[in-house]
Amino acid sequence: MEEIKRNVFLPFLLSKNAGAISIIIALGFTVWSSTGEVWYRYILNFVIISAAIILIGTNFIQGLTRGFSYLYLYKYKGILKAVTMIIPTVFFFFVAYFILRFVFDTSLQYFLFFTMYILLSTVVATTDKQFEIAIERTKLLESTLAHIKPEEIKWCKTCKYFKKIKDYEEKLFLSEKMINDSEIPCGISAETRELWRDYFQTEKGRRTLYPKNCQKWVKK
Repeated sequence: MEEIKRNVFLPFLLSKNAGAISIIIALGFTVWSSTGEVWYRYILNFVIISAAIILIGTNFIQGLTRGFSYLYLYKYKGILKAVTMIIPTVFFFFVAYFILRFVFDTSLQYFLFFTMYILLSTVVATTDKQFEIAIERTKLLESTLAHIKPEEIKWCKTCKYFKKIKDYEEKLFLSEKMINDSEIPCGISAETRELWRDYFQTEKGRRTLYPKNCQKWVKK
């Protein structure tokens, strides 16, 4: 039992402290790549490495989980969709690799850096149940769009008041209670508050992608 607790606790610890761990790793690579250089190289290299981390982290988790969801649900028939989900991740990896060329000198540095962040991101995605969330999201999305053209659906994304917020879809699925107005993908959230309150009162597993029958919906 103690061994099981330890095996569960370590990934949880890594996930909850991912931000601090990222900073520590960035500092470590900064010192490694800047030793022997002028003092301001430490600051410059840390900024560049931090930018690379931002490009990798969230984008890798989204590409990994969403790509996995199509393979899990549709097996070989979902390969094309899975690849489509991964393409942005690959792009950001190349961008990260390009800017790191101004910092790293050896292949070992590149290998260790990308390996550490891929492993850390995978642990975070697994511990935070991002794979399960992506599968449910894909189920809802594909079932909704199966017989309807996306541009014809009366939902947030086709409304002129739609406000894109980073990771808003995950927040809609994960939140146990009403989220802040600043996190709601609606430019008139004060006027649609009752609709959103009803939406979040629905159990997470039974929620649609977005609230239905919004009386304030206006076509873009």
